[in-house]
Amino acid sequence: MNKGFSSGVANRRAGMGSAMDAGSFRELRDHMEAKGIRLSEGLADMDFETVRALTARAERMVELFPGVKEAFRGIDAGEHGADAYAGARLSGIVGLSPENIRSMSQISRDYERDVQRGFHPQGTDAASIMVHEMGHMLEAAMVRRAFPGSTPADERSRSAAWRHGDEAGRVVTRALNRVSPGWQERPREALVQIRGVSAYAAQDASETLAECISDAFSNGRRARPLSRAVWEIVRSELSG
Repeated sequence: MNKGFSSGVANRRAGMGSAMDAGSFRELRDHMEAKGIRLSEGLADMDFETVRALTARAERMVELFPGVKEAFRGIDAGEHGADAYAGARLSGIVGLSPENIRSMSQISRDYERDVQRGFHPQGTDAASIMVHEMGHMLEAAMVRRAFPGSTPADERSRSAAWRHGDEAGRVVTRALNRVSPGWQERPREALVQIRGVSAYAAQDASETLAECISDAFSNGRRARPLSRAVWEIVRSELSG
């Protein structure tokens, strides 16, 4: 997963309530387009069950965080680096890597290995790949709220805030203040909290936010204290 790369059609199937009810890519695409979320045709060449499972997680995140639609536009297929399952753009697109996402069984095996070595949060699963990327979309929505204008200067400000992880840093700082008051005087305490989520969370503030969201989504009250605090803060800002 890589945040930084190139950083209503009616349902055809009556009664289809969620993405997981889709029986074909066409049904899945039409279902999501009816919700204002575009699936690129390139996804049709990927394993359908995998695309459907990942899309269903994106759909659920939109239900939980309606404000994310201020940033999230759709899902496409493309290469995002040798080790990346997926990536997120400030333009509102989550990209899936056909090279690294070949089947649900393959990514489940690879992802579980990463969980076992502590790279991703305990209790998450392969479809958490999408929850993580939607965590980046939550950040993108907060960036757009922070810099809502349409001038070139506003666009430069949004790009800089996204590149530097400013909004993610703001949220993570607030969360650390909740779970570990006075951590600024004991910097290692913050690192312990962050590494308690996952090793990947320690890469930068943007990955901390995304991994905390993934942890809280999968584990609920059993998630790490920092993850629960991040979730609550972001929910308070993007629940409507």
